[in-house]
Formats: sequence, structure tokens, C-alpha cells
Amino acid sequence: MRHYKTQYMSRILSVLFSGMLCVLILSCAKKKAFNEENAQEATVSAFATISSESAIADIFKVVDNQFLLRGKEAGTSSVSLVCGADVDTTKILTNGSFTIKYNGSNCGGISKNGSILATITGYPLKKWKQKGCVIKADFVDYTVDKPAEGRSLKIKGSMYLTNESGSSWYDMLYLGGSPLTCSVSANDLTVMVDGSYTYVFNMARRSSYSASKGVITGSMDGLGTQGSRGNIDCWGLNSEGKNFSSQVSSAFQWNTSCGPWAPTAGETKVNVDNKYFELKSTFGLDSNNDPFGGSGCPSGWKIEWSYKSKTNKRIFTYPK
Repeated sequence: MRHYKTQYMSRILSVLFSGMLCVLILSCAKKKAFNEENAQEATVSAFATISSESAIADIFKVVDNQFLLRGKEAGTSSVSLVCGADVDTTKILTNGSFTIKYNGSNCGGISKNGSILATITGYPLKKWKQKGCVIKADFVDYTVDKPAEGRSLKIKGSMYLTNESGSSWYDMLYLGGSPLTCSVSANDLTVMVDGSYTYVFNMARRSSYSASKGVITGSMDGLGTQGSRGNIDCWGLNSEGKNFSSQVSSAFQWNTSCGPWAPTAGETKVNVDNKYFELKSTFGLDSNNDPFGGSGCPSGWKIEWSYKSKTNKRIFTYPK
């Protein structure tokens, strides 16, 4: 009987030891992952989101200068001054399209190459200021470089802008028009980061624009859902084939005075399959890395992740 009791106690101790060992190994693995985290998915997600918002701003600048596209029946048109780009408008009368061809010039610390072919679907019956109008934007090796950081991003694929409210930037700025709300969607965009890491991006977000004293202010929220998480603005596969998703927890905001590359506010949370930590990005920091609230433009943004009582972070400055 004593022999069986001894064996029983040995088995219990073995199970307890194994359990404690598993907990210890898992804890060590989490601690190691916490210390080695580089927040790559959050930086790429932000880079792709801002790059696409910058592209939308360029598209709207062209549409504003083309009365046949924006919806005014008579008027004059001019070739829009998109920084670092030439605009080909020769196909507007044919099919309602134009091409923005970037030339690599430095524009506020950012340079772009490649091109964007933008087409109003259903033209000439459809014009951008009309509710329900859709612009298809085809990215042809659309490449964004940040020389100061030594980083680059190349997008291939198509994005769709749907005018949900009616109105346009032109109407708001010059005609006292109502705010513009449009949805932005994309499936299976190929995004190459730094020339070597390939991501697959899907996007579903709503961008709202208002005007005051000649300045357009944009605000972005997510429209997608992933499981129990709502307000998802983008999701897909990272360079290792793992699923990721970005949730907008506080509206992403920018204005034409500071530009889309210097968001004034916003918070997103990025999750990656099998990653222990949620990556929280906070946009719109001042020179002291506090929330921006003064005049002028913000200086940067940060990413944070936590484990137990510790928090790590990376701080980034906006291009200049």
C-alpha cells in the first residue's frame, strides 16, 4: 500500500512540476517576445494607410481642377499641381480618367514614383460630386520613399472611392457645400516594404472631410469586422503569412495645412495571429511626445505594447 501511495504522490508531483515548467517556459517566451518586438506590423499598417490617404488627396486635387469630372457643367479646367508629379488628362473626354505620374521629387520629406490611374466609373453620366459616384484608383508601382528613415513602400492593385454624401472638396472650399463622406475599399493589394517584405492588404474605411478657412480636415474610421473586433480599417497577411488586423479606436485625423503625412490625432490597435501583444499606435504628438494640442503641426507618433507591468514603445518623427 505504501508503494502505491509513493507512486501516486510521484505522479502528482510530476504533473505539478510539468505544469510549472510549462508556465515558466511560456512566461519566458512572452518576456523574450516583449523585449524583441519591433512593432513591424504597426509601422507597415500606418505607412500603408497614410500612403493611401496621400494618394486620395492627390486624386481629389486633380478632380477639383477638372470641371468635367467634379460635376460643374461649364467652366475652365487647369492641370492640378500635384507635388512631384505630372498629370495626364488627355483621356478625360474619352472615359473620365486621368493619370498621375510621379517623378521622385522630394515633397516635404516624401518622394513618390510610379503612377495612379484614376477613373470615374459610369462617366460621363456620373460626376464625382454626385452621391454614389465611384472613382477606381489603379496603383501602378505606386512607390513612396521616406529618405530620412531609409524606408519605402510600393503598392500594386486597385482601390475604390465611393461618394456617400454628395459634395466635393471644390464644393466645400468655394461654394459653401456640405461636408464630403466617402468609403474606401480595396481587396488584395500587394504592398512591398523596403524592397523585400511583401504584405497583402485589404481596406474598408470611411473618410469624412470638412472645410474651414480654406483648410480641409479629414477624419477616418474603420468599416470592417474581424471576429469580435469592429472598426477595422485594414487587414491581411504579413510577410510571414500571418493574419493581422488594424482597429481604429480613435478617429485618425489630418488636414491639408499639415498634410496627410502629419496626422494630428488618432489611435489604432494592431493584432497579429500568435503574437502575445497588441500594438497601439497614437498619432499627433508634440515635440515633447505629448498629445498635440497647440498651433502649427504635430511632430510625430508612437507605438506601444505591454507585458505585465512593463510597456515598451517606439517614437517616430513626421517627415519634414
